[in-house]
Amino acid sequence: MATRKMRLPEPGEIPPDGGTAVQENPDKPVFNGNGPDDYVCVNCGNVLAASMPPEYMNRKLRIRCGRCRTVNVAVELPGVDYAAAFGGGARRPATGARPATGPAAGPPAPQSHPRAGTAERACPASAPCPVRRTPASFAAVAPTSMTCV
Repeated sequence: MATRKMRLPEPGEIPPDGGTAVQENPDKPVFNGNGPDDYVCVNCGNVLAASMPPEYMNRKLRIRCGRCRTVNVAVELPGVDYAAAFGGGARRPATGARPATGPAAGPPAPQSHPRAGTAERACPASAPCPVRRTPASFAAVAPTSMTCV
């Protein structure tokens, strides 16, 4: 088991998607894992994370020491795939994963209507339309005069 000293954050170093864990009891580490390393405060040497794998201790994680109130940042080790610990990296996405949404994802991909290109130009009233669309969005997919009843 190795003991790794964390580091002080550099001035202006604020990761956009990081966070700071606060150690409320100085006698208990904030994180406990099944890895080979203990992470200690850069200022006082207090244990902040016990038995943690290095993949979970990256630059986005900050821990405020409960003993001296110093904010610590984990030191990233060369050769460690940090993205693999959180589902990124070389791993494939899970089947049925939800697609990205929001402004960065762009508009949703058009979904073709199951009856497009057939002689039947409308969904029967007895069966609900499998593609619920407004007339404007439906026209973008199938420029024919097909309507959902």
